[in-house]
Amino acid sequence: ETGTDNGKVIESTTNQVIHQKTEKITDITSSVLIKEAVDTVESYQGLMSLYEMYYGIDLRTKDVGPKLEEGSLDAIATDQSLYYVLNKQSLIDLISNLVSSSITTEIKQDMSGLKQKINSYQQSITSADQNSMLLAEKLNGTTQQATSMNENLGEYLKGLAKWRENSLKLVEEQQVLTTNHAGEQTAILSLDSGIKSLMMQSQSLVESSKHSLATSDDVYKTFDQINGQAKEIQDSGTTIVSKADLLLNDFTKKMEDDKSFSKNFTKILANSRIGDRQNEMLYDFLASPVQKQNDGVIVAGNAFTPYLIVLTCFIVALFTAYAIANQEKKRMQSDHFEEKFSLIDMNVPTTVVAFGISIVEGISIGIISGRLLKFGQDQSLLWIAFITFIMMAFVLVSTYLLRQIKMVGMFILLVFLSMYLFLTEAVGSKVDQMSSVGKIRQFSPLQYIESFLNDFISGKDTGKVIFVVLFVIAIIGLVSNLFVWHKKWEEKEVNDQTMEHSG
Repeated sequence: ETGTDNGKVIESTTNQVIHQKTEKITDITSSVLIKEAVDTVESYQGLMSLYEMYYGIDLRTKDVGPKLEEGSLDAIATDQSLYYVLNKQSLIDLISNLVSSSITTEIKQDMSGLKQKINSYQQSITSADQNSMLLAEKLNGTTQQATSMNENLGEYLKGLAKWRENSLKLVEEQQVLTTNHAGEQTAILSLDSGIKSLMMQSQSLVESSKHSLATSDDVYKTFDQINGQAKEIQDSGTTIVSKADLLLNDFTKKMEDDKSFSKNFTKILANSRIGDRQNEMLYDFLASPVQKQNDGVIVAGNAFTPYLIVLTCFIVALFTAYAIANQEKKRMQSDHFEEKFSLIDMNVPTTVVAFGISIVEGISIGIISGRLLKFGQDQSLLWIAFITFIMMAFVLVSTYLLRQIKMVGMFILLVFLSMYLFLTEAVGSKVDQMSSVGKIRQFSPLQYIESFLNDFISGKDTGKVIFVVLFVIAIIGLVSNLFVWHKKWEEKEVNDQTMEHSG
């Protein structure tokens, strides 16, 4: 039996019921085909992106087809492609170009700054040359005027001498004074007018001399400015040369490391082959860009500089002086039955302790810093001697200030430390020598110590004056500590005198 039920065909055969349903499959088949086509095209697009990245060409342009008909993809690969880097360019040359470009960029920046300073220096020299020519012209004019005035003055003096001779003759001959009186008055008037003219010329010469003096002061100031700029240029040139030497050494070491890396990398590529085929997985890994953020942090390889040595010496000396002064204060408070000694005798123990501690600290810091700086034996002994004298000067002067004027002395020491910390160029700040900050920086004693240590490390023999000054300061500090006077000693002396009178 057959029948229909709401569009469904129902067929009954024996005892079985068969249901048949009519359904369109066109939509389902179309979606499957479209999805498969999209997946296929997506794979080809990804492959095309890999080809474009590897060969460095744009496959979407119209001129790619004719080029592919004439040759292969290897022939049309660009110089910036991965194919060119991995197959045609030497890895050693690539690394050398990258390292040399970074080095030359830094050197070019320093050289451009040096060139600007040299241009400014040349402009200052040109201005000074012009001012010197003007000054020379004015000096020549002034000299000519002075010569002319000297000649006129000589003539007036000759006339005055003749007039004096004539007057003496008149007195000797006792002639009639009435007759010669008119001539004498005429000569006096003539001489008076000549003297007035000479005075006017003298005033003109004085004004011209003042103007010449002002011009010469301007020229001297210009010369001083040129001298400061020349010293700054010399320091910049020395810094560039030292940086160039350091960069050259680093570049040589880098080239040796890169050469070893190139050999090892070549061995890795040779060992990575799978039979006769290349290891595509390794190449894909090498071709994948590494996602990394550059924070722009530059870490110094060797930050042990004279700045740290000066700072260490001063801080150690400051705490040593504070401990000595505090210990002396406690001793004075506890010793109520101290015998009467002279001023020097009372200060000898503290002075000897400060002197001995400064020598021990100087030798210790000198040995440790000399080891870190890798000096030779002779240079290491000189370095230890210099550091010892520096510590003697620091400790003895700091001890005297804290013992004699206490908090005022601590304030003075902290001012010196603050001036050095904020005005030194060792922390990366550049100070103009002609500015107000640069002039204040000239009063920082620690800055001269840093320059002295920097010259010694660089091998320059320019620290004799600083060494003599340190020696003199150490002697002055030693003698000053022997004459420290405390108010308590004065009160004790008054009490002793009172007891003697009352006895």
